[in-house]
Amino acid sequence: MGKVPVLETPDGSLAETMTIVAYLEDIQPEPGLLPGTPFERARAQQIALHCINYPDTASRLGLNAAAFGAPEDEAVNAALAKTVPRGMQSLRQLAVFEPWIGGNTFTLADIVAANTIPLASMVLKKLCDIDLMAELPEAQDWLNLVNERDSAKQIAADRA
Repeated sequence: MGKVPVLETPDGSLAETMTIVAYLEDIQPEPGLLPGTPFERARAQQIALHCINYPDTASRLGLNAAAFGAPEDEAVNAALAKTVPRGMQSLRQLAVFEPWIGGNTFTLADIVAANTIPLASMVLKKLCDIDLMAELPEAQDWLNLVNERDSAKQIAADRA
């Protein structure tokens, strides 16, 4: 499917974020990407899947036009303008930003959300002139905090 991310392992390649995370948790449980209690773990997975299934998946319809110069489709833009903000609005019911998206521990939810929300925001801004972050204004301080992490700085340097 040409998916990103992909992880090359000694046993072969793995794609899909949640599959990669489960594999990493199994082979190297510390530092964990999921918090300690069963509820906290489920909550982190819920937030991650919400970000993948709603803002991210919905915005992918416009990615080729927004990022790669494909022709815009007004019907797609109209669908984006309706569905992607709704995904962000519903994220408000899950996110706590204390200081991380799911609470006091940096988790898989922060990694997934920090990689899906900016992409969805770029697509909506470019194609629909909608500021997606306005749907969840507290997310900007959280995203700044994520981007201060050494791992996020390394990813930004690699992208550049």
